[in-house]
Amino acid sequence: MPLSPAIQDLVGRALISEARALSLTYDQRRNLESEPVRGLITEETITLEQALGLTYDQRIALEDQETRQRLIAGDLTIEDIMGGHIQHHGQHVPALVINDGQSTHNA
Repeated sequence: MPLSPAIQDLVGRALISEARALSLTYDQRRNLESEPVRGLITEETITLEQALGLTYDQRIALEDQETRQRLIAGDLTIEDIMGGHIQHHGQHVPALVINDGQSTHNA
């Protein structure tokens, strides 16, 4: 499968090797094709490894401008996002996890 222009850009910047880029999973490619996520990588706010490990929901969270600004400002850390914690009045609070199979929103 040919590399997308977004991932070719990361290869060109020597942030990922072409061989590794060619072996990415679908989800990893989607993470790196996200313009906001690539911006966080190139600004060294998150690492390539962190970006590759994002879940769908985590990637969507990072695509939110307010969340990115809080991350850049230091109000949130990537560990908060990836670890399922949120800041609430200065305290780390576990984020609620909904069991999709039991959620009434999926009925």
